Amino acid sequence: MNKRTLLERFLRDEQLNSKELETIISLLKDGELDDVFEEDLEDLWSTIEMDQIEWDSTTLKNRLFQKIGEKQKPQGNRTAVKTKISQHVRYAGIAASILVFLVAAVLVYTNQSTDDKSSIKQEVVEWVTKSNPVGIKTVVKLQDGSSVYLNAESSIQYPVDFIANRTIELIGEAFFEVAEGHSSPFSVRAGNLETVAMGTSFNIKNFDEFPLEVVLATGKVSVQDAQGGESLYLSPGEGVISRPNAAIQKFQADIQASKYWREGTLHLDKLDFPQLKRTLERWYGVTITVRGNAPRTGFYSGTFTNNETLTNVLEAMKFAHGFQFQLEGKKLIIDFNKNT
Repeated sequence: MNKRTLLERFLRDEQLNSKELETIISLLKDGELDDVFEEDLEDLWSTIEMDQIEWDSTTLKNRLFQKIGEKQKPQGNRTAVKTKISQHVRYAGIAASILVFLVAAVLVYTNQSTDDKSSIKQEVVEWVTKSNPVGIKTVVKLQDGSSVYLNAESSIQYPVDFIANRTIELIGEAFFEVAEGHSSPFSVRAGNLETVAMGTSFNIKNFDEFPLEVVLATGKVSVQDAQGGESLYLSPGEGVISRPNAAIQKFQADIQASKYWREGTLHLDKLDFPQLKRTLERWYGVTITVRGNAPRTGFYSGTFTNNETLTNVLEAMKFAHGFQFQLEGKKLIIDFNKNT
């Protein structure tokens, strides 16, 4: 049996006879295993992909002999005379100690390296938050020349150094006009979807009462589902919709409809009453109280331009949907008990 095979059996803590055990210890002490030992260490390090450690073979070898010496010291009143069986147990313990030492060193370095990188990232990255209350829409100009049209009751978060890291977190709805001429991608994360673009424009709607939706107006984007892992590429006029516990789906979108809100046009497209209620609260900044039972069937539709007043919107809808309303300041009562 060659020395490499013998060393491998020793490190794996296999059952070696007394002659084999004496041979392995002798080879270790005489340095005849140094070349094989270092070769095995390189294999170990390449397995865990850690190529930045500088090896000090002399120090490591001294540590291993220290372990062997500790195992060989008599303890208490025990006799130093060992039988073949006790020697076998002792040598097996030495092998286990070597393995524990190597694995522990790897784990400590890995954890320290990960912790160091995490702490550096946390120290370097600073975030900017822009948010709108209900009833307010704004335009945010970014460092790279991109524009974000931010809807009411919506917010975005992005790094202070946006040129180096063009990543945005979105809650609510926003229309993005992405500036061209940058090598780094422009990424928007909303819910479980990440949209990546290069010089394009698109709308993302991420409100609780609606399915998560991405609509592409110009250019090209990729949309990836972080949960399902699926990725779709969109061309202008296409969209992606995401519903809970379902795969993302591509659909033919109405580009103009996705732009209505930022142009001051309230566009209602077959909304149920809970969706209508939240949309009106968000658009006009009101609190709505409902009396009676809203119909379970039927949808609310309509397009109201030029920032139409809430009173005019409700007047246009009340007869078709059987309700009366009372508006006082920012408090609106919709009453389904009164049909006259």
